[in-house]
Amino acid sequence: MHIRQQGSNLVLVRTTYDPARKRGVQTTIGRIPAHTTTDSVPAEVRGQLTLEEAGQLDDYLRARAEGVRLESQKRSVSTIAGLLRSTTDAINAGVKPTNSDSIWEAMSELQKSLKRAGFPKPQRADKEA
Repeated sequence: MHIRQQGSNLVLVRTTYDPARKRGVQTTIGRIPAHTTTDSVPAEVRGQLTLEEAGQLDDYLRARAEGVRLESQKRSVSTIAGLLRSTTDAINAGVKPTNSDSIWEAMSELQKSLKRAGFPKPQRADKEA
């Protein structure tokens, strides 16, 4: 089975050999939204799949979800410094956070994670007067 993305849908295509034509013939089994997870595949589509095809679809959807998760994590890491600076500017401008306890906790967890990952806190340069 082939899985192709067309716009915001995934198209499930089965190829079978046609002896009369002496070549493979493609048949669309179904279309599902691209954001579908393994648990949300419509029953009418899943019912048309063989066990092997269902396994292929589940593997594809899991791999796709993992890719989306990794991209989201990369985006978070690449934007955190700017977000922290923006938050600092907002607090310095007088915006009062309503969740200061969770901010302190998250900053502590971030520091610990950076240390565990091998990124120690840089030493501050002494300020000269």
